[in-house]
This record gives sequence, structure tokens and C-alpha cells, in this order.
Amino acid sequence: MELWNELTGNSAMGLTDGNIQSSQGFWIHAISPVPSVDFQENDKTVNASGIFKAPGVEAAVMSVKISSGNNVFWDRIVIGTVDDADEQIDQYDQYKLYAPSTGAPNIASMSGTLDMAMNYFNNWDVPRSIPLKIKTPTGGAHSLFFDQVSDLNASCLVLHDNILGTDTPITDSMTYSFNSMFGYEGIRFNIVSMGRPNTSSLDASCDDSGDGEIIINNSQSGVWTYVISDDNGLNITNTSTADSIIQAGLNSGIYYVYITENSLCGTVSYNDTVEIQNATPLTSIFGVSSDTLLLMSGVAELQTTNLSVNGTSYLWSFGDGNTSNLSAPVHFYNTIGTYTVELEVVNGLCVNSSDTIIYVSAITGVQGHDNPQFSLFQSGHSLVLNLGGLEMLTDKIEVLDMAGRVLDRIDSGISERHLIGVQNLASGIYLVRLTMSDGTYATQKVPVNLY
Repeated sequence: MELWNELTGNSAMGLTDGNIQSSQGFWIHAISPVPSVDFQENDKTVNASGIFKAPGVEAAVMSVKISSGNNVFWDRIVIGTVDDADEQIDQYDQYKLYAPSTGAPNIASMSGTLDMAMNYFNNWDVPRSIPLKIKTPTGGAHSLFFDQVSDLNASCLVLHDNILGTDTPITDSMTYSFNSMFGYEGIRFNIVSMGRPNTSSLDASCDDSGDGEIIINNSQSGVWTYVISDDNGLNITNTSTADSIIQAGLNSGIYYVYITENSLCGTVSYNDTVEIQNATPLTSIFGVSSDTLLLMSGVAELQTTNLSVNGTSYLWSFGDGNTSNLSAPVHFYNTIGTYTVELEVVNGLCVNSSDTIIYVSAITGVQGHDNPQFSLFQSGHSLVLNLGGLEMLTDKIEVLDMAGRVLDRIDSGISERHLIGVQNLASGIYLVRLTMSDGTYATQKVPVNLY
């Protein structure tokens, strides 16, 4: 008896200790009538008991065994799954060495014109038909035994009998019995993987453009039920058809696809999550020099910064009837008031916008109120604000620096004599602004000295 290398057609004689350290697979060449061989597997078996494969490889395997009703002989092949296996012959596949016995049945899977003892694939998501070649020297009753079928994680495997024309679902521990002619040699069976529908998507042009698509290509036979729902659980599609489908008119977002069929293998179902993105994500983002401006000599200047993403053109609206198409314009207000500044960003048919509020005031007395009693002075670490009856008409009190930045804001608990703490301010000139209930403003300058 000797270890045999099928690739070279030579024996591996000369192994003094009988250890095999570098073989992906090996064969035993028996020269005695009924040999008995014992194997001790130390580092070459992972998970599946009795199946030899590369150390460290997580492989899922299905065993297919043929036996004869006329004698005790049998033969077996392995069909498996490894993530990085190639559709062609690679390091995981092994050629078939047929037993020379005139009474023993033989089985091989076919890869092209090659007879294989081990045949590995990387997945079972695509339709696939694997020919099974058998040899039955004695003819008569024979059986195929399938084991570890579920390990392949194939949705539906079918055994097609090429002589009888029948299809039988392949399940764990299944036995398929058949009669074969004396001396038969040929491709009697095919293992057919039904595969699974392929789900893909076409991104939308914009957030709400409604031109995204979900495409489900189904090469399998039979009538399938397709349900597509959005992220809120609302069903968009619920249809049964034998054809592939395209669901159009979708906005960007997350969608869930549920597919079922009553097939030879029973009810087969698939679930997919599909994300339709924007082909051109478009975002309007901008900044302003201050959200509070003061009229100086009748003019308040607003500077803008454009931080938008993927915009090709811009439209600014400043809330006073003026617009600009510049990327980052400078705008001048000449009237006190509250203005909404909006930036609309455009790219092709896609539009995205954002806005902010700008306050423009002047250093004047109270506007719109007769004989106001409004005085302001510093006392220690506080500003003393005497509203003289205006507290009932005041919605908000703000402290600003001379650049128009709001440093403090009071919008509740306003009393006739109100104290505003200034201990956190540096010495300098500040502004106190009242926002009145009718939308007008009153602003006073006040020096703050904390030395």
C-alpha cells in the first residue's frame, strides 16, 4: 500500500514516518485485495468529521455516497463551500481516482471534462448544475446517500435524474434509490442549485426626486411573491409573478424586500435590505458673521461663508427682497427688523436649502412708544435697567458687544427695575437691546468698567 499523488501519477514513497504535512488531499493506492487502513487526523481536519481539507479552512461540505445492492462496495465524493473558492479548479478541488475493482460502484462530480472527488464553490446564490458521473460495473439496484446537505446553506438543491427525467429535493440524510444497467458509465444525475433572486438598486438623483429603483432578477422558474416595504413599514409592492420585477419611483432611503415561493423544496424565502442613496448628495450649509447686526450710519453689513457640498450654483435670499448668485456674498441692510437668510444650492435637477434668522437693530431710543422711561447704568458688577413701565411690553433683553454678538439673553422674569450681571465681561462699551412685543427694538450704549 502506498500514498498516491494523483496530480503527478506517482506514489509518495519514502515517507519514513507516514506523516503528511503539505498535501491538500491525498489518495490511497491499494495493491492488496481488501486493504485496511487507519488514519490519525491531528491538524488537517476542521469541523466536518472524516473530511480532509486544508488546515484552518472553514469549509461547509456535503457528502454524496453511492452503493450497490449487489455487494458491500461503496464510493463517495465531497461537494463543498469555501469563501475564496474559484469556479474553476483550485487548491480546494481534488481529482477523482477510480477504484480498479470490477464490482465497486464509483461516483464523481464533473468540472468541465474533469472528474472530481472534491469540488468546492464559493456560494450557492447563483443557479448552478453539477453533473454527477457514475460507474456501475454490476448493474441492478443502487443508492445515493446525501449527508450534511444543510451545511452548504443552499436555499434549494434538487437531484435531477437524466434517465427518468425526475427532480427530487435533496435533504439531509436523503437516500435516492435507482436501477442502473450493467457496465453503465455516464452522467446519470445533475445536482441543481436553484440559486436565489438577485436584488440590486439604482440610486436616486436627489432626496425627493422619486427616480430610484429596486431591481429583482429571478432566473428561477415558478411564481414568486415579492413584497417591498419602506422604512416605515408601508408596503410599496405586493405582487406575484414568474418574471423579474423593477420597482421604480423611489426616493432615497432604506427598503426591505421579502421574496417567497412554493417550490420543490417547500416554501423558500429570502429577505434583503436595500439602501437607495443619492447619486449626488447635495447639502446647503452656510455661516454668517453674526446673527445680530447694528445699523451704523444707516448700514448693517452681513458677511457669509458658504460650506455647501456638491453645489454647482447658488441662490441667496436675504429676506429684504434682495438676492445674490455669488458663492459667498456680502449683503448690506439699511432697515431694522428680523430677516430670514436662505441659501438654495443647486446641482442639475437637485435642490437643497437651509436658512437662518438675522436681527438688525439701531442705537436709538424705543421706537413706537411714547415718552419711554428707559435708563441704564452700571452699579458694581451689575447693570441697572430701569424700564419705567416698559417691562409689560418687553419680550426679551439682550447684551451685545460692539460687533453685534449676543453675550447674554433674558426672556423671562423681566421686572421694572432689572439687574444684569456683568462680572464675566471685560471692561468696554456694550449694547443693551430690548425686543418689544410689537417687534420693534430699543438699544442703548453703556460703558462697563470692572477695574
